[in-house]
Amino acid sequence: MRIAGVDIGTNTILMAIADYDGKKLKIIRDEHSLARLGQNVNKTCFISAEAVDRASEILKKYKSICDELNVEIINAVGTSALRDSKNSNEVLKILSLSLNNNIRVISGSEEAKISFVGTVEDNEESIVVDIGGGSTEIIYGKENDIFDHISLQLGAVRLTEEYLFPHPPNQEKIKEAIETINKNLESVDFGSVDCKLYAVAGTPTTLAAISLGLKDYEKEKVHLYKLTKQKTDELIEVLLKTSLNDIIHKYRVDPMRADVISAGSLILKMILEKFQKDYVIVSVNGLRIGLIKTTIKNIV
Repeated sequence: MRIAGVDIGTNTILMAIADYDGKKLKIIRDEHSLARLGQNVNKTCFISAEAVDRASEILKKYKSICDELNVEIINAVGTSALRDSKNSNEVLKILSLSLNNNIRVISGSEEAKISFVGTVEDNEESIVVDIGGGSTEIIYGKENDIFDHISLQLGAVRLTEEYLFPHPPNQEKIKEAIETINKNLESVDFGSVDCKLYAVAGTPTTLAAISLGLKDYEKEKVHLYKLTKQKTDELIEVLLKTSLNDIIHKYRVDPMRADVISAGSLILKMILEKFQKDYVIVSVNGLRIGLIKTTIKNIV
C-alpha cells in the first residue's frame, strides 16, 4: 500500500509518501515547500489570491509526484490558515482541484493528536510541540494514548506580523511578543518532569541545521538532534539582531522562512522555559507522517 500525507499549513505545504507492507512503514519521498498561505490572514481574515496561486502550484507538483509514484491514497488536510480565513471554502475548492483530491480542514485538537502519532516513535511519556505559522500545538501522551493537548492561537507567521515586522525588530516589540507567548502558555498545565520534549516543523529543524553548521539541509543529521536551551538562546540573540539578507545568505534560511524564524524561535525558547527542559529533541516528522499512520489504522 502506497500512501501520501499532505499537510497544508499556514507557512509550509509538506508531503510524505510511504509504503506499508502490513508490518513496516517506509518513507520513500518527503517534500517541503513554502507557500505562506496564511500571509496577512491574521489582519484581513482572508487568504489572498496570490497565496492561493502559490499553494496551487505546489499541490499540482505534489499530485504529479503522486501519479508518477503510483500513490494509492492521498490524505490531505488544511490547518490554521484554512481554519481562520473567511474564504476557506472557496480556497479549499481551488486547492482540492489542484491536488485532484479532497482536502479537509482539521481542528486544532485533531491536528495535535495526529502530530503526536507522527512524531513519537517509542513508548515513553512525551510532549510534542508543533510550532506552525498560525497556531502551536502542544500534546502530552504515551504511544497511542493522548493524556492532554492544547492548540494555541500562536504561530510564527501570526507573531511576526503582529510584533516582529519589519526585521530586525526593536526591543519593545520583542518584549511584547514574549509577553504574548507567555500569556498563551499560562493555559498549559500538563506534562511531567521526566517526559521527553519533542519539537517538529520548520522552526526547530531550521535551528538544528544552523546549530549543526550545515551548508545544505541533511534530514538524517537534523532528525532527533538535541537542541539545547543554551544554543537556542544564543541563536535567538543573533537572529533578532540580524538582517533578513544575512539570515538568508549567511545562515542559509529560505527567504520565505527567514522573516518568521525569529518568532518561531522565541516560541520554542519560552516553551523550553515553561517545561524547564535543558534541550528539545528535534523531529523531522510530525503531521504528514501522522496522516499516513492514521490512514493505515483506519484501513487495517
